[in-house]
Amino acid sequence: MRFPTLTGALALVALAIALGAIVAMVFRPQPIAAATTPAPVRQITVVGKGEAKATPDTARVQIGVQSEAPSAREALTDNNGKMTALIAKLKELGVADKDIQTSNISIYPRYDHNGREVLGYQVNNMVVLWT
Repeated sequence: MRFPTLTGALALVALAIALGAIVAMVFRPQPIAAATTPAPVRQITVVGKGEAKATPDTARVQIGVQSEAPSAREALTDNNGKMTALIAKLKELGVADKDIQTSNISIYPRYDHNGREVLGYQVNNMVVLWT
């Protein structure tokens, strides 16, 4: 558990809201059967507040590279080289292998302004770092 105080406070607030909603549904006023028989008004109010302060001990960072070339193979080869260099630099800065995870890799054709002729290809490669 990283933030037991924050988690506990949020859980308590969520529980209070859920309990209030359930009680409000169970005890909601019944529709008036006739104009001469007033039904008692039933109401429940739930107020909750939670606050916790802690120093963060993790960070999530997303970083990546983009390459463009006339062919998909050239774009992918260029992108692989750039990503290899990026990962090497991250490791040099102290990021562990287990904290680097691929989050997206995509290859798209680039078209002319009419959308008919392929001008080249674009490769995007993203990784997520957990530190």
